Amino acid sequence: MRHLERLRVAVTTLIPGLPVVGMLPAVHRAPAYGGVHAGRERHVAALTTWASRRGVALVDPAPLVADHVLRGHGNPDGIHWGWAAHAAVGDAVGRTVEKALADRG
Repeated sequence: MRHLERLRVAVTTLIPGLPVVGMLPAVHRAPAYGGVHAGRERHVAALTTWASRRGVALVDPAPLVADHVLRGHGNPDGIHWGWAAHAAVGDAVGRTVEKALADRG
């Protein structure tokens, strides 16, 4: 989290009041990772705690891409998304940024 906090501070130092938006880890079906998501729950918990303490809005791509990726509609490597998943995540990020900007006042 130290690295994320340094990035957040750097960005908000350059542009005070700029909302920061982060993304939780997605899911995959990659043979290279044994098809497992070891550590994902701990990672999500740590990111969520950090983000809530720092006022960082988070996007969770997992529910947006799970069906797409796990059914093999993405890249054959099992990690990279196809266009439909990118569009879904892009829409979610856009809505999150719009809300963060509106909440800023």
